[in-house]
Amino acid sequence: MHDRASAPIRQPTATRNELVMIIETMRRHHKWSASHGAHRRE
Repeated sequence: MHDRASAPIRQPTATRNELVMIIETMRRHHKWSASHGAHRRE
């Protein structure tokens, strides 16, 4: 038996890497929580 990741190989609905980087930068710069960032994005 071998350990395997439980995540699927492809995740078509995953957030794009560019968007993840933008969100992480905004959170670091503004010290926002996840809920504030989600509200700001809308």
